[in-house]
Amino acid sequence: MFLNPQIVFRREFDGSGLLFHPDTGEVFALNPTAAAICELIAAGERDEAELLNSLARSTRLPPETNAISGTVPEDAHFSSSAYTSGS
Repeated sequence: MFLNPQIVFRREFDGSGLLFHPDTGEVFALNPTAAAICELIAAGERDEAELLNSLARSTRLPPETNAISGTVPEDAHFSSSAYTSGS
């Protein structure tokens, strides 16, 4: 998983974040959890299970069983315009 190189990510002082697409002018507000996920992806985290485990460690919460097993919950959705798949 990669951040779309056309999207600009900015972390805000309160922990939230913004995704900005300069070509379209679209701006998406992110809650602190979504902003943390964007930071992890931007830092090179590619595996979804490791991403979830890193998020759990950073928030000091125990990882979910499905994160340890390497599956993503069915209700987890990633915006196709903000992220690109790849290895």
